[in-house]
Amino acid sequence: MSLNTLTEWMAFLSGPDRQYEEDALSVDVYGEGDDSYLVLEKEIEQSPIVVEQYVLHPLSGDNKLYQQIQFLAECQFSLSKIVDRLVNAKFLETKMNEVVRFSTVEVAHYRLRENRNPQ
Repeated sequence: MSLNTLTEWMAFLSGPDRQYEEDALSVDVYGEGDDSYLVLEKEIEQSPIVVEQYVLHPLSGDNKLYQQIQFLAECQFSLSKIVDRLVNAKFLETKMNEVVRFSTVEVAHYRLRENRNPQ
C-alpha cells in the first residue's frame, strides 16, 4: 500500500492497521474518528537515532477529520508532497516545540534523539 490517493488515505485513516512505513518515514494515526490526528516521523540520523516528528492537529473543533482531509488535498494526497511541505515550512518556536499553521491544520515539530548508551 502507498499513500498517494484519497482512497488510500481513507482506508488508512479508518482501517485497523493505522501505521504506515516507507524507507526512513513512518505515519501513524492516533485517536478515533473525528478526534484522530496524524504523526509523521522521519529518521534523519542513524547513530544515535535522531527523528524529526510532525504532529498534525485540526485547527478548530468542528469537522476535524474533514480538516485533515482538506490538508491532504492541498498536498494532492501525496505523502512525499506532505513531507516536503512540512520539512520546508517556517516553524514558529514556542516554549514547548515549534509550530506552523496551515489553512486547516496546526503542525507541532519535535526533534527526538535516542537516549541510550552504546554497547
